[in-house]
Amino acid sequence: MENKLEKKIVLQKLKKNLAYVMDLDEKKITQTTEFRGELGMDSLNRYEFGYAVEGEFDITIPDEKMQELDSINDYITYIEENHS
Repeated sequence: MENKLEKKIVLQKLKKNLAYVMDLDEKKITQTTEFRGELGMDSLNRYEFGYAVEGEFDITIPDEKMQELDSINDYITYIEENHS
């Protein structure tokens, strides 16, 4: 991340957004939480979360990519690679 967003802050923001979208307790979300396997996230939830992340970090995530990203870790990596 060029602007050096701290991983801890990125994780905190991702957890907050995921908790909101999935109506979960933020404390139950970890860096390795998997959307399909653990949360049973459907396509609409994945898009809603992806769009929230786009707004939070001022990035663009192609819709196809939103369907490929399946964990908090995946999003952290994507944000690190695409945030300016």
